[in-house]
Amino acid sequence: MEKQLRMADELFDSLKKAKHMFSEDMAVYANGTSIYNTPSGYASLLESLYQILCVLDLQIGGMEQEIAALHALSSKIRKPENFSEFLICFHNAANSMLLRVIQYREYYCIIRNNDPIAGLGSHILTYLGQIAESLSEGYIPVIDMINVNHSFADLSRQANHNAWELFFRQPFDCQFSYDLKQNKHIIKDALPSDMPNCSMEFLTNPVLIDHWKWLMKAFMPFSSVIEDEIQSYLSVSPFHGEGRILGVLVRGTDYTAMRPYSYPVQPEVEEVVAKAQEVMQLYDCDYIYLATEDAKVLSAFEKNFHEQVVTTQDIYYSQVGQNYLAFVNEQHSIDLYQKNAEYLTALYLLSRCHCFIGGRTSGSVVSLLLSEHYDYFYVWNKGRYGMDDMFYDIF
Repeated sequence: MEKQLRMADELFDSLKKAKHMFSEDMAVYANGTSIYNTPSGYASLLESLYQILCVLDLQIGGMEQEIAALHALSSKIRKPENFSEFLICFHNAANSMLLRVIQYREYYCIIRNNDPIAGLGSHILTYLGQIAESLSEGYIPVIDMINVNHSFADLSRQANHNAWELFFRQPFDCQFSYDLKQNKHIIKDALPSDMPNCSMEFLTNPVLIDHWKWLMKAFMPFSSVIEDEIQSYLSVSPFHGEGRILGVLVRGTDYTAMRPYSYPVQPEVEEVVAKAQEVMQLYDCDYIYLATEDAKVLSAFEKNFHEQVVTTQDIYYSQVGQNYLAFVNEQHSIDLYQKNAEYLTALYLLSRCHCFIGGRTSGSVVSLLLSEHYDYFYVWNKGRYGMDDMFYDIF
């Protein structure tokens, strides 16, 4: 067994190196410059690495056909339309092999995020970055919301269950337990070096967005309870194909009251209402699906759009003062599971709308990553609190 694990370690390193070399060489090749490692050579390299998988008895169904397709594409690589197809085929095959090796080795990475004020949307984006880092290092990521310093640790204690698993399945369906520490493992509790975020650089980069969409779909499946909740809403109007829907996400309460330094400035409610009226007319939308935690925002939209407003949330906040919602929830004994289940369901329903408008928040990014396609996507770029916003009386 020790010899097999050593072979698996070497195979993982070889696959990572092959992917890195491939990306560099193909970038050069795409510009018309000749390279030493040809596309045909990379197809053969992947085939030889696959043979090691077979020695370890890790055959992947359909891999022989994928490699045959890779060889066929490499012979026609001079045609531009075959080049992008070859890139996709190579990366898909290499990723399938890497994931199989990671599962075989059973090295674990326990992921934690100790931000005490972050909401579920922020945690999702942080964990996505940590999952990507874990996979890159050859570890099976397992998310821990028990041994952390935030409100979800309280929810874990109340539910007597890892709070993450109330909302999502684990990336490899490996539930968190202390038995994992008996295996080779590491712990990640720092912010990842790369993660999806609400910067305009990210939100306007389709390549990055597609990359993180794939990771989210592959490694953040919903729990069966949340999936059932989502499906119950998708089966009724207006999500059951009856009319076009504009999704609107508005943050208020603690965010706009406290204006946290360096966080994106949020639009005023009047701006969002005006933009919603414009988009509904331009894109023939019949309904607004509104996601907000602020009772005043809900009231403003119902006043302007009446029965066209659709919501699925029950918990709203009126007055929070200079307090983060995490602390307000604790003070007023808000049902943390219900609140976050409502929020996560709302983010998914936003992703199923035809158009989207919202402030630059983690929730907007999560909805974008969950979406397949928007006819129109718009976020306000109003700078950052305390840095770019011009709302100070400097005289």
